[in-house]
Amino acid sequence: MSGNIRFLNPKALDKPPGYTPVVEMTGPGRVIYVAGQLGMSGGKLVGEPGDFRAQCAKAFENVKVALAEVGAEFRHAALKAFSRQCVSFSAEQITD
Repeated sequence: MSGNIRFLNPKALDKPPGYTPVVEMTGPGRVIYVAGQLGMSGGKLVGEPGDFRAQCAKAFENVKVALAEVGAEFRHAALKAFSRQCVSFSAEQITD
């Protein structure tokens, strides 16, 4: 795909070291890559230690923020790869 590539670090998300969490490629088509969203806010895991449910919920919120940065929603995603444990109780969060 020839065209433009934008590397984005949404302000509402923690800036990860070593990679860009949102990459948008445009040209004849448009492809968005979102990577590495964790259950973190302010550089710390959310919830109490070991609160996997709260961390998964936050990870889904972070993915939603990342998609919104490029005007997309979960319904636009072609592939959703999440931890199976997260999906088992967080599937209802993949709605807009």
